[in-house]
Amino acid sequence: MSGQTGKAGRDVPAPYLTTRDEVGHELVKTEEFIVPIGTTIPIKGLEFPGPECVLTFDQQRILRQVFNSLEEITENTVNDPDLKRVAEHKKMKFEIRGYSNSGATERERRALSENCANIVMFTLTRTGTPASRLQAKAMGSRKSSARRKSVLSPTGRLWVEFVRTQ
Repeated sequence: MSGQTGKAGRDVPAPYLTTRDEVGHELVKTEEFIVPIGTTIPIKGLEFPGPECVLTFDQQRILRQVFNSLEEITENTVNDPDLKRVAEHKKMKFEIRGYSNSGATERERRALSENCANIVMFTLTRTGTPASRLQAKAMGSRKSSARRKSVLSPTGRLWVEFVRTQ
């Protein structure tokens, strides 16, 4: 399962609690992306030993499940009778934030984190997520509040998180 913080107690509409693509959601659940604007969504498994951001087979599988989740929310909303919510979900956008704690200077850390965010974004757009829904952003060594609060391992030298921006 993903390492999203603050998951308990959220009001997730029933159509997004179970998906038509159950088999594709062993690691990343659709409901993890049903969050208010500005919420950080850390995904367990999207950490890299660095300094290169090379996706393993398992990480590619995780990103396929992220794609399935975004597709479920933004395109396949046929089971949701709330038309206002459907319209809002169709407009959802996410920032992919890359972080790095490797590299000698902050400039190097920003370059590494930007590369990692771009690789994740490229993988998702190649899979089928519209590029207009995603933006890659380099965070360098800035601390992520969600990472500090989450169950993610602090040993990764590079990692990415998603933030809902719209």
